[in-house]
Amino acid sequence: MQSWLTPQAEMADKLFAEDWGVDAIALIGSNQKNISGLATTMDDLAVLRKNPELIAKLGRANTKYAAMLSSGYGDLSSSSEYSTEVAAIFKKLGFPGYGTPITQKKTKEEVAKSVESRRGWFEYQKAQEWRDAKMAEYGIGSTYDVMYERSGIKREFDKMVDVVKEDFPSWVTERKNINDEYWDAMIPSIQKIVDDTNWRTYSFNKGSSKWEEIAYWLSEAKAFNKAYDAQNNTDSRKLQLKQQFAQFHYDFLQTASEEFAAFSYRWLNNMPQLSTEFTVTNG
Repeated sequence: MQSWLTPQAEMADKLFAEDWGVDAIALIGSNQKNISGLATTMDDLAVLRKNPELIAKLGRANTKYAAMLSSGYGDLSSSSEYSTEVAAIFKKLGFPGYGTPITQKKTKEEVAKSVESRRGWFEYQKAQEWRDAKMAEYGIGSTYDVMYERSGIKREFDKMVDVVKEDFPSWVTERKNINDEYWDAMIPSIQKIVDDTNWRTYSFNKGSSKWEEIAYWLSEAKAFNKAYDAQNNTDSRKLQLKQQFAQFHYDFLQTASEEFAAFSYRWLNNMPQLSTEFTVTNG
């Protein structure tokens, strides 16, 4: 399972921690929250203004799913950068269809929890990177490979994750929430975007094939989930289905665009049936 941060944000955290120590991440906890998740750029301002009906549909599940439309999640066709002008506009605009301000001030408790959660994701990613490096070193290409457990890598990785759970309870809560709403809210939100012909045209005209790839991945994921939830499924059958889908995901990422990979890292890799096994390695 992966972090909620964009790859760019995770890299910034890593470099910041290397220079100042992991505790310094607490210093970058913002006291503002953007409930839409859209990046503060001219490109995302255009997304907001040109797709209000779709954004309103996503808001019925959770306003954060508007972030799926953001150019801040791996859209290489975007050249837009952070804009103080857009930040000021966002503070004045309401979420389409709701009238709720896009930018809201966090309470002290929300600031503390967001910092703790961010540190948890940072440490969890470090554990994943250690595991993936060890798998590559031993020539282990899947967490379903028997050598993953026999080598001791699984045992050590699980210990690392247990430490993160103990040290950062807000991260545990956030991670659980992502799992709980994966099929009931997150996947249906992606389906709404895929079914929106105006968005598909808008995205295509920006020069990105990402949503065509997401549409194909989504059809495979829903077929997997239907088979997995079938009545009278045995544990061995479920394991087989999980292995098959994990292999499909890995193979698909080898030829998919970088934009799809970035989107997957943020949204798709949190599938609860696959938990920590659903990780693409370089091995």
